[in-house]
Amino acid sequence: MVAENKITNYFLRLIAVIFFVLVIGCGKDENPAKTDDPKQDTPDNGVVSVDKTTLGYGKVLLNQTVPMSFTINNTKKTAVAATIAITGTDAASFKLKSDQQVSVGAQSTATVIIEFTPTSEKKFTASVAITAGSNQFTVSLSGEGTTKMINLQISPVSLDFTKVNVGQSKSLKVVIQNLDSQDNFSLTPTIVGPDASAFTFQYKPSKPLAPGGIDSVVIKFTPGAVKVYYDTVIFDPNKKYVVAMKGEGILLVDLEVTPPSLDFSSVAVGGAKSLDLSVKNITTSSVSLSNIQIPTGFIIVSQPSGSISPGATDKITVKFSPTEAKQYSGTLTITTNNNVIYNVNLTGTGGGSTGLNLNCANVVIGPVLDGDESDAAWSSAQELSLSLNQVESTWPDTKTMAATIKSVNDGTYIYFLVKVTDASRDDSPNNIVFNGGDASQDQNWSIQTNGQDGISFMFPITANVRGDKATDTYDKAGCWAACHITQSSSNFEGGSYPTKGAIDLWYWKAGTTNPQGYADDYVAYGDDGKYPLERRGDQPGKPWGDPNFRMKGTGNDNMPVSVAGGNNNGLDKSKFIWDQTSDSFDPAANNPATGKAWAKGDIVPGWKLVVQDNSFTERADIESKGIYKNGGWVVEFKRKLNTNNTNGGDVVLARSSDFLFSFGYFDNSRVYAQFEYNTLTGPRPGHWGTTPPVITLSVK
Repeated sequence: MVAENKITNYFLRLIAVIFFVLVIGCGKDENPAKTDDPKQDTPDNGVVSVDKTTLGYGKVLLNQTVPMSFTINNTKKTAVAATIAITGTDAASFKLKSDQQVSVGAQSTATVIIEFTPTSEKKFTASVAITAGSNQFTVSLSGEGTTKMINLQISPVSLDFTKVNVGQSKSLKVVIQNLDSQDNFSLTPTIVGPDASAFTFQYKPSKPLAPGGIDSVVIKFTPGAVKVYYDTVIFDPNKKYVVAMKGEGILLVDLEVTPPSLDFSSVAVGGAKSLDLSVKNITTSSVSLSNIQIPTGFIIVSQPSGSISPGATDKITVKFSPTEAKQYSGTLTITTNNNVIYNVNLTGTGGGSTGLNLNCANVVIGPVLDGDESDAAWSSAQELSLSLNQVESTWPDTKTMAATIKSVNDGTYIYFLVKVTDASRDDSPNNIVFNGGDASQDQNWSIQTNGQDGISFMFPITANVRGDKATDTYDKAGCWAACHITQSSSNFEGGSYPTKGAIDLWYWKAGTTNPQGYADDYVAYGDDGKYPLERRGDQPGKPWGDPNFRMKGTGNDNMPVSVAGGNNNGLDKSKFIWDQTSDSFDPAANNPATGKAWAKGDIVPGWKLVVQDNSFTERADIESKGIYKNGGWVVEFKRKLNTNNTNGGDVVLARSSDFLFSFGYFDNSRVYAQFEYNTLTGPRPGHWGTTPPVITLSVK
């Protein structure tokens, strides 16, 4: 019995030990302690997630494709494979741009792009199912197809990248605002045009614009050749919202030198005139001028004293001091420390004083263009009184007219204030008059040969301007050097062109440019010019008026083509027709000027006002505003001292310099257009000018 009890106790102790070991061993499995065993696995506590649960595309125009995206985030220390599928009734309208199997790297992300393309006007819904290992996610998709025109505000409506070195880039921004009060809109701006490869999107909206929301488009211009590039950004299929783009590729190694030539025009012997050359460093390192050579008759007044920093601009001031009454010309040569050479043509003529002198004073703030001479800027300006006489001997009206002129500048713009005494106000040329009877019968209408009042400024662009005779130089003959009476009815834009040289002509017209706030900007060339023996509007640009009557022999020759419509831009409908809002003439409808049936004596304007719709037009460089009051015209003019005209059609005016110009007034003048001359009968208009014919303008 004793032995049996010992054996029994032994086995009981053994079982207890085994049980204890098993319990302790199980506890270690559930909560392992640290170990030095390199084979033991380290746990991965990272997660997989998506950054969005919905993609709302808002309203999208039919058949337009809009992309949106979400991101799969993997914070695990190992890569995961994600399976993506689009499901739902409208799944076909949503397209996955990536593969259905996406590998998301360890502690990395993957972007999934879904495109929405509506094909009908309705709401579309679908879902994106994402499976990544044991993780499942859902992203809801929604969008609506629409044909509604997008109501946007685009600013600016044109981008001018100016000059960019070939191979380099420049970026500009367009700001877009959704003016709609209820709907989100998704935009897909595109670049179209012959040079589309030179313009690319650096940024464009990635999500719909909320009501009142503002976003932008950033466009990068990278020219590949030496040329001028033109393209357009279109924001909607109907091309209602567009932005014009322009840029020029250049091959300037280190400097941009402007202008390419300096014409000092006529300067009195013993006098002097200074003009500036701008030199801009367009590289990423400093540039210095190692040598400047200048021809006889010209001297360097000032130049950069040291190196020009990257992107900085400095200037070279050149003075023309003639010692003889003759023409001077030569080449200014600039050499940089990079051994790059730039040539600038210099021209000038030594002459005498004109006898009429107008001082252009400096002002801090220029006048407002409103036809009101009470601005503070005009109070201290010198007033030059002018007696105007008939220039053309063949014109029967030989009366003398009186005028005054003032000028100021603010360093950027030059301004002129002109007052002309004229008892008759003429600002609605070639009126079309209804003579009574049936308004649908052409014989009951007639076109009058009345004209419009006008003011002209004529500046020589080159130093060799003259008329048919070698002795008719501009400093002696003035505008007569550019008067070819017999050519006015057959030559494009009339016969005002010199025999030699080039002139810049500003022409304010009371009936066609004044209501639009401008004076017409022309350039005219002699037989040595770009367009020989021709005057034309600066390009790009188009005429400010369009005939409201038809060519003779085409039927309904006397009947108006259009009548004023809409609000007519606030203008008198019996005197002006704003072409953009005009309506086709309907003899059965009421006269829009009176609101009544057509009655004998009713007048329809003979010309429609046509605005300059090209964002880069150079025919609209001269702003103006004229008011007829107290028996005469009061007209203000405004133009940049240097318009940087790309075609060389504008005179460059600069401070501390003298310029010659001619002033003319046209009383009830016929419209300068070949179409009008060949259509109607009547004498060519005469015009009034000063004696002597040239005025010296001194810009202070």
